[in-house]
Amino acid sequence: MKILTWNIQATQGCDGNYDKNRTIERIKNFGDLDVICLQEVARNIPSLNANDQLALIAKQFTGFEVIWAPGFSVPDAAGIRCEFGNLTLVKKPLLKNARTHILASPAVGEVQMTRTMAEVIVDAGERGIAIFNTHLAFHSMLEQVAQLNDLTHLRDQIISKINKTNDARASGPYIYADSAEGVLLCGDLNIDSDSDEFKTHIINEQWYDCWDMQIRHENLERQPTCGCFDSVQWPQGPHVRDYFLATEATARKTTNVTVDVETDASDHQPVLLDIDL
Repeated sequence: MKILTWNIQATQGCDGNYDKNRTIERIKNFGDLDVICLQEVARNIPSLNANDQLALIAKQFTGFEVIWAPGFSVPDAAGIRCEFGNLTLVKKPLLKNARTHILASPAVGEVQMTRTMAEVIVDAGERGIAIFNTHLAFHSMLEQVAQLNDLTHLRDQIISKINKTNDARASGPYIYADSAEGVLLCGDLNIDSDSDEFKTHIINEQWYDCWDMQIRHENLERQPTCGCFDSVQWPQGPHVRDYFLATEATARKTTNVTVDVETDASDHQPVLLDIDL
């Protein structure tokens, strides 16, 4: 299975221009993808080119099912909905189930934006695998930690039901179980891989880094996923804040993780995961 994650910055490149065609072409350059997880997708927001990026992207991937998780949906003066969030595309007929989640947003005294997670269960054996697509808070570590706790709780909740036998009395909406044999978390977590917070709130919470599963065997230097071209937003230069993390058994099925460090179509780089499910 090939899974792509990319914070597309509402199709704004490091040259300051908005170019949906450039973004879509770069995604298609990865070839035959099974799941596409995008963050910072905008709909009709005046300061973000005022176009419907959800519709424009979905139109180019007609062989995929669309799962959209906006953090807000507010009408403008003309009644057109303005939205911003995470978009997951799943190749047909792989999608088994889908849900969207609003993540924690404690009052922190900083600028805040509602953060979401798009969850899909894709066909990968008898039970399937859950893929979480998210984009966490930037301005507040307190808010980030609360959101990471949400994601860890949802992971544990899903895994705890893996051996649950459905009650014979179940009918209607009760028959749709939410268990999966593994969980894969991807997206822009806004946490540097070299930080203490990464170790404390990710590694120590039993999230396994798919990149680590690869480099342990191949002795590769980690590729940056952010700050490669935009030194204004990211004066610290190239670093990592976009990930594929997973439950241990799922992470160990990683065969390759590749970062496209050549494109400046966003301030983040696309990351491709090849995993043998």
